[in-house]
Formats: sequence, C-alpha cells, structure tokens
Amino acid sequence: MDFWEVIEKMDFNGLGHEEAGRWLVEESGLSIEQLEEVHNVANRKASYIMRLLDDVTGVSDDGFSDVCWQILANGQEAYKNATIESTQEMIDNHDYTESFAYAFHAVDDVVAEHKAALKYLKQER
Repeated sequence: MDFWEVIEKMDFNGLGHEEAGRWLVEESGLSIEQLEEVHNVANRKASYIMRLLDDVTGVSDDGFSDVCWQILANGQEAYKNATIESTQEMIDNHDYTESFAYAFHAVDDVVAEHKAALKYLKQER
C-alpha cells in the first residue's frame, strides 16, 4: 500500500484523529517498520508544506500546523495543488480541524511498545 493510499484509508476527515490512528495501527496490516515509514513520510511532507506555505496570515503557529496537516489529510491532489492562495482560503473559511498529526501518536505508542518488548526479550536471553 503506497503512502497516499494509506492516507486515504485513514479517513481523518470522516473518522477524526483517534479513529484514523486506530485504523492505521490495528487494521491497515502494516508492519512496525512500515508504520514508522508512513509516519516519517507524513512528517517530511508536512514539513515541506509548512515551508512552502509560510507566508499565509491570520492563523497562530499551532493553527498553521493544523492547516498544513489538514492539507496532507485531504490527500495527494490537495497536497500537490496547495498554494498560498488556496491555503489562505482554508484559513479564512476555517476549513480545517485540529490536527491530523495526532493520528500518528498511535504509531508512536505501538513503536514504543514494540521496542520495549524487544528489549525485554533480549534481557530474558
């Protein structure tokens, strides 16, 4: 499953961040390594879009982050077509929600649990 397919199936706009995160770690069928890669790619893409759209106005730093993550949640076409103008319109119309980034906390939790389990197993040997 490619990155954008994962983003689409997470359905943040329909499910919200908790359920989107739960789908990602419980139902996507991705391995720990694949989950980490999806999370890393999402962070890189969000960082890129933040640099690209840094000139928008009328939103706090936290709100700006939310808008950029919303663009990512909206999918590949929204990401490819994001401009300062289209993002400013999102801000002006409050057409974003708090934050798609939170869906990836579920990945952090699963990765931490996995690492703790591996550490325990190594100690038991």
